[in-house]
Amino acid sequence: MTETKYCNRCGRALDIWDVQEDLTIHKENLGYGTKYDGDSIHLQFCCDCMEQLIEECAICPITESDSVNTYERSDKQNEC
Repeated sequence: MTETKYCNRCGRALDIWDVQEDLTIHKENLGYGTKYDGDSIHLQFCCDCMEQLIEECAICPITESDSVNTYERSDKQNEC
């Protein structure tokens, strides 16, 4: 039986598409400057929450892939 995984942002169980995308962020030993100094972080997101997180960024964190270009990019830094 497979372990159920959950989105850290919304708490929803990840479906097969979310698990397939494996939208995770993992960092060991967070540096100084936060209240989590020395701790590790492991975040998992569903596709919806990852899209919302990206859209909330002031500067777009997306690097366009050369292999797939199915949409037009904006010249503005804060728009993906």
